[in-house]
Amino acid sequence: MGRTRKSLRKKQNKNEVPESTPDQDRVQQNLSPDLEVLPNIINDSISGSHINAEWQNTEFKLTILILGCQTLMLIFLGIESWKVWFSRFTEVADRKGWNKDDRLDELLQRLHCQAGDFAYGQLPRRARQDYDLLIDELNSRYRVIETSKTFRVKLSNRNQHPHESVEEYAAVLKRLYDQAYPASDRQTRREDLLRRFLDGLQDDTARFQAEYNKEPHDIDEAVAHVVNFVETKARL
Repeated sequence: MGRTRKSLRKKQNKNEVPESTPDQDRVQQNLSPDLEVLPNIINDSISGSHINAEWQNTEFKLTILILGCQTLMLIFLGIESWKVWFSRFTEVADRKGWNKDDRLDELLQRLHCQAGDFAYGQLPRRARQDYDLLIDELNSRYRVIETSKTFRVKLSNRNQHPHESVEEYAAVLKRLYDQAYPASDRQTRREDLLRRFLDGLQDDTARFQAEYNKEPHDIDEAVAHVVNFVETKARL
């Protein structure tokens, strides 16, 4: 009988879930629930294909685990938009009244992953001791020069993303179109945007209903028809 109880205790111990350590709890508190939506946060400034590749990178995962999502938004990894990140950094620096030495100190500790490899592995030490020189190097490495031609390519390839609302999709198309064709007349803009919006819709049925049954005048009318169709279909 004693041996049976002893063996049962062993089996129970074997099936018990081990308690988490304080360090694991602290990491979990930092990550939950923001970690689940992290790709969506970063996706605003980098392409989906690039983030998927980086998401598999061990160093990238470790950076997230160590720093947590809130801190992650304050660092530069080298995969997001440098222009957007640096504009945010500069505005914060201006508000806090940082001088160039302060900005250099803050910037150096915010360069991680690809950006950290570039700054600490490829640049000479003198570049990391001069704020203006470091910014010049980072601009040369990460600044993307976009022309009207670049935006035209983006516009022609831009379709509605999964889980992207039709309103969001239309807003992106308008922004890209104005950057791609700044001198376009109103009628051409109206016709082009309407065609691109309809061609890029994910819901084929909604597109057919909007295009052939409603015959919208412009992209805004098309958005309203699609939203109304989707909501009506959901109620059935």
